[in-house]
Amino acid sequence: MQVYLFWIPRLNYLKSAQRDALEWVDMKLGIIFNLLSSHNNNTLVIVCSDHGEEFGEGGRFGHSHNHETVLQVPIWVGFLKNFNIGI
Repeated sequence: MQVYLFWIPRLNYLKSAQRDALEWVDMKLGIIFNLLSSHNNNTLVIVCSDHGEEFGEGGRFGHSHNHETVLQVPIWVGFLKNFNIGI
């Protein structure tokens, strides 16, 4: 695979922007979870992504193709403290 050195600063910027966005989402989800927990809410929370992202793996960038890195997405399921399972 040929490496284009002019891409390195841009790639570092994109990775940093991705990390910053994830930290922002994490902070906002923490606020929501704390608010729900403080009201004794029996809420089920599901957090999922719509696609993955590639940062040069296999020469691919972004999410406009059907590669495993893009197709595998994280999902998180959490019960707040008073969640009762049942109908």
